[in-house]
Amino acid sequence: ERPRIALVTGASSGIGEATVRALASEGFETIAAARRLERCQRLSAEVDALFLDGPLAQVDAARKELITDRLLDVINVGLR
Repeated sequence: ERPRIALVTGASSGIGEATVRALASEGFETIAAARRLERCQRLSAEVDALFLDGPLAQVDAARKELITDRLLDVINVGLR
């Protein structure tokens, strides 16, 4: 089965944060992109504790190359 991967921007609060929680609860490999990484770290800890099947990666949304790199990392892990 192929991994279900979601990239969510604005993930540190509001609709983005709610989207991360919803996708993680459905087992998605979730990449949370946001400028406020400290909030993503808090969200990551909460998501990991609640939804072990949907790990969360965080990345600074202002650095596009990091989003690409992290997306490739998640895809590669899921395909092993």
